[in-house]
Amino acid sequence: MLKIFLKNKRAFSIIEILIAIFIITTGIVGAMNLINRSISSVVVSKSELIATNLAQEGMEIVRGIRDTNWLKQREEPSRLWDYGLVAGDWRVQYNSQALISLGTNPLLNFNTSTGYYLYDVTKPATLFRRKITITNISANEIKVICEVGWSERGHSFAISAEDRLYNWK
Repeated sequence: MLKIFLKNKRAFSIIEILIAIFIITTGIVGAMNLINRSISSVVVSKSELIATNLAQEGMEIVRGIRDTNWLKQREEPSRLWDYGLVAGDWRVQYNSQALISLGTNPLLNFNTSTGYYLYDVTKPATLFRRKITITNISANEIKVICEVGWSERGHSFAISAEDRLYNWK
């Protein structure tokens, strides 16, 4: 009876075991690769969101300079609508109503207590650089381009926003 039992049982061959290990390993490596790419995608998406908001903030600061000029025209009628908006490459900061010389375009720093990005070397540096480019189109129109760039995980990224500001008043 023992012979019949052993005759009906088949053992796994070494080839079958190697094939099974290969299939399992391939599945695990594929899953790990998918997890790694997902984590990278989340990190890059977070940085893109921050960069987009920094570009929007830059545009709003320039727009605020133009709007402040309109308000000051009540007291100073000779003040131009584009006063301080000189053609060239600039930096801007949320708490300033003036363009800042671009210089070497240093990294923006993050103030952890206020949650604002600014050019303050005493605060932790971030990945982001912001550049505002102003071009005079006519006496009543300027083009503003805000570029935010950063490097992450060995790749360079950039977000760019463009707007036209008019003296429509």
